[in-house]
Formats: sequence, structure tokens, C-alpha cells
Amino acid sequence: LHSDKSHGVDAFMQPAGLVAEQLHARSRECIVKHLHVAAFIGRTFADAKVEHALVPLMAYFAAKAPRCGNSAKVFAVVSSVGADLIVFDENSRLRGATSYVCASPDDMSYYAAAMAQVCGVASPELSFYVAGEAAVRDSVMDSLRRFAPNVMPWVMPAGQDVPFSLLEVV
Repeated sequence: LHSDKSHGVDAFMQPAGLVAEQLHARSRECIVKHLHVAAFIGRTFADAKVEHALVPLMAYFAAKAPRCGNSAKVFAVVSSVGADLIVFDENSRLRGATSYVCASPDDMSYYAAAMAQVCGVASPELSFYVAGEAAVRDSVMDSLRRFAPNVMPWVMPAGQDVPFSLLEVV
């Protein structure tokens, strides 16, 4: 990962190999707003920790990725409002992470496949692990299976009643 300093946003990290022009202007605006909020909270509360909502997911899947075989892998956590995608290469190194707001399982599948391609890990051996709300997860898995042979469900540790962002990941 490297820092994108071309737009004055030191804290914004992006996968190596992706250029800033590939990112949406709306995403940049959200990141800048997040940095302003983080700076305010840091000034107001000395020991406050501000992190992106994907950080717990990335930490969780980074710990699990080496146990999921030697191929590249895409972890998708889906819900009725969108998908969080985390991509690892065949050596279980993080290649990218993002969130998409979309309601269609076909859109979620498209974004997962596109993310794999953008991160440079698209191959016949690529594995997709899909977690989240059961009905949405099953629909996304059916959609992914139309073009990917390795699609598997992933059951999150706390069940469906507790949002993953509220769990402690150690």
C-alpha cells in the first residue's frame, strides 16, 4: 500500500498499482470529510481511535486468508444495502478493499469480479468467499457461480443479529 499525496490526503491508502484517476471523486470527498472529522475528534478527545469501517473486516480476513488455500481470494460481506469487498493475492497479501452501495445481487457479483480484476488477481483459481445476510448471500453466490467455479459461503463468528462492526476483532 502507498499513500496518495497528489491530492493532499496523506492518510488515504490505496492498493499499489491503482492510480488516483481510477478512484471516484465522491470517494475522495468522503475520505477528506473523514479526515476532517478524525482531526476534530483527535483534538477533542486525546485517546480517541478513528478508523474506517472496513478496518475490522480487513483485520479479520487478513488473519483468515492464509488458511484458505494458495489461490487469490475475494471476501465479500453482503447485505440488503451493499457489499464490502476485501481482496488478497495468492500469498495472502491485501490487494484492495472497498464498499459499494447496491441492492442487486448481480451488481454485487459484478463489483466483486471487477475488484478482483482491478487488483490483478483474476484467474480461474480465484476463490470467492461470501458472508452476510443469508438470503442476500445465497443470491450473490448463485450469481457468482455463473462465471466463477470457486464460490463458498463464509459464516461470520457472531451470527446474524450483531453487526460485524460492533464485534471486537483481536
